[in-house]
Amino acid sequence: MKPDFSKRYMLILGYNEEIDFYVSPVVPNHIELNDEQIATLKYNTDAFGTDENDKGDQMFFSVESLDLQEDEDRITGLSKELFKQFRAEIAKKKQVK
Repeated sequence: MKPDFSKRYMLILGYNEEIDFYVSPVVPNHIELNDEQIATLKYNTDAFGTDENDKGDQMFFSVESLDLQEDEDRITGLSKELFKQFRAEIAKKKQVK
């Protein structure tokens, strides 16, 4: 998804040591805050394309449609307090390590 750079986002990412890269451990993983600081869960419903690295290697990708039911989305409509909750949970996990 192309981000709207006038908005704030939260991406849920995990680090993959094998490829030295951040990847999405869950789908959907993209939360957008609007001007009123209300969260909306964002995700591609259908996507495909290609990407090329500096060496010229090409990667072809496709994403199957994600069909979330309205009652499964527990993020859309929440306020920026959501981000405080995420930060608190992350801090808890860091203390356990």
